[in-house]
Amino acid sequence: MSCRIKICVTTNSKKFAIRGFDEWRNAWLVSVKEKAEKGKANKELISELSRLFGKEVRIISGKHSREKVIEIFDLGENEVVRILNKNAKC
Repeated sequence: MSCRIKICVTTNSKKFAIRGFDEWRNAWLVSVKEKAEKGKANKELISELSRLFGKEVRIISGKHSREKVIEIFDLGENEVVRILNKNAKC
């Protein structure tokens, strides 16, 4: 079992944060501290989301874009949404 979600990443922020869900984009908004250079922002994103979910996380598409699709392994969609909502800083 795994779940795929769409996220929109803002780089060079003061801290990592889940900023909520954007219904217009149908994507979760996420901020990362690292700049978008040499894969640093992607590494931070994967590391922080893996820590948050306690599961393996992988970028499926959008490695060179701010809009990405990520896959969270061993969690269903309801649990993923619950964790994101719980940690969202709106």
